[in-house]
Amino acid sequence: MSKMDFVICIDNSGYEASLEKRKIYALQSGTTCPDGFIAIQDETEQAYFFETSRFLPIELSSEIQDKLVSRS
Repeated sequence: MSKMDFVICIDNSGYEASLEKRKIYALQSGTTCPDGFIAIQDETEQAYFFETSRFLPIELSSEIQDKLVSRS
């Protein structure tokens, strides 16, 4: 399985219905984002743009990545 990048939400203010604090999100690869934004992939694999400052990058082992990606 190919490596994906993941982030954890640290600020959901104003987006409480869309983002969960302390939730791990996959980054949508191959998506062009405006400066200061990242594309977050939701459970339906749809991409949504949010400010980069709302997230911190995290590194996950291959085993954890595989389990997160194959949970659908």
